[in-house]
Amino acid sequence: FTDQVTVLNLNPLPREEAEYRASFDPQSGKLIEDYALITVTPNISSRNVVMVLSGLHSEGTAAAAEYLTGKQYVSELNQRLIQAGGGSPPKHYQALLKVAVENGISTFIKLITIHQLDYAPKSK
Repeated sequence: FTDQVTVLNLNPLPREEAEYRASFDPQSGKLIEDYALITVTPNISSRNVVMVLSGLHSEGTAAAAEYLTGKQYVSELNQRLIQAGGGSPPKHYQALLKVAVENGISTFIKLITIHQLDYAPKSK
């Protein structure tokens, strides 16, 4: 995330954007499209794994929670994780979601991409 309320893609794959930003209705100013990240990463001690759900706006964060608790979405996520990991799901990753919003409620959630996160072991 950036201080400009965008998701910055530091390593865009083909057909990916370098930056993702929310969209607002020009007449009403209401949010109509948001983005969210599901991040699975080591915790600060690197002994455990944490999952962080974060949207550009609260609607995106709520959609990420909906995505992880919806049977059809979890199935899609698992399939895409296996593809991203080359046959087995990566241990650490970020998944980018695009969220259509109507009257403050997500109406459609699309998994845009998954990026595997690689962490070099810490030297002692």
